[in-house]
Amino acid sequence: PGIAPESGAFEGCPRSLERTGAGSGVIIRPDGCILTSNHVVRHAQKIKVLLDDKRSFEGRVVGRDAFTDLALVKIEADNLPAAAFGDSNSLRPGDWAIAIGSPMRLDHTVSLGIISAIGRSIGGPAAKVDLIQTDAAINPGNSGGPLINIQGQVIGINTAIRSDAQNIGFAVPIAIARQVAEDLLARGSASHGYLGIRMRELDEALSTAAGAPAPTKGILVAGIAPHSPAEGASLSPGDILQAVDSQPVSSISDVRKILESRKPGEIVRLGILRQGKSVTAALRLGEFASGNE
Repeated sequence: PGIAPESGAFEGCPRSLERTGAGSGVIIRPDGCILTSNHVVRHAQKIKVLLDDKRSFEGRVVGRDAFTDLALVKIEADNLPAAAFGDSNSLRPGDWAIAIGSPMRLDHTVSLGIISAIGRSIGGPAAKVDLIQTDAAINPGNSGGPLINIQGQVIGINTAIRSDAQNIGFAVPIAIARQVAEDLLARGSASHGYLGIRMRELDEALSTAAGAPAPTKGILVAGIAPHSPAEGASLSPGDILQAVDSQPVSSISDVRKILESRKPGEIVRLGILRQGKSVTAALRLGEFASGNE
């Protein structure tokens, strides 16, 4: 559906002029639950939802999650056609990808491309989530709409583009989006585990600077957030993270995937290489909040 947030009148104007924006969404349940992007509805005072059959509904925000840039909107409707979901964990570069949405208010626009890459990280909303990169054309207004596979199954929620490039778009994998949607529906918020470390992937120069023989696999701890679980567990810049709960990690994506399955408050055990010596550290995950690194 098309989602149009209305964010109020400009102050000082003689007439009531409303600022409006538009985005897209995916019906995920027949009872009117719609998944969209957080930045589509974040500042909205009123939400108007337009369905494919031209019906219009007032929408209300059930919950928002800045971490993944996802939000859940509810309309009062029944027996709606709900989307079918694919398996975003099995995607490979080169797979077909189709983006559907309302770019520049051109509703029901479809663009075709491929999966360009997986496990991408970008700045801004969803910066801490491994994203799907696609060259299917995505433009303003596509946000919150589905990225689907050739079978018509939703594999991602379109979230961002590179404005300084052509055909570089990003989507939140549906495996992540579905879990967030369940959390938002159950309690209006989603929780995400928080370590409090800034990570860099190792190369030969970084390994040498950290006092590790090359080639060494792992993730360099480049910084520690104040008052974070990592600081409490005495992690230090220069440590090399090699395992999380006995699972080897060699990329930032590896760490993120493990943490996606852990909840705040859970104990995780880290395998660390520190100045050439293997050490272990146990810490209790914190909860991600706006402002956490």
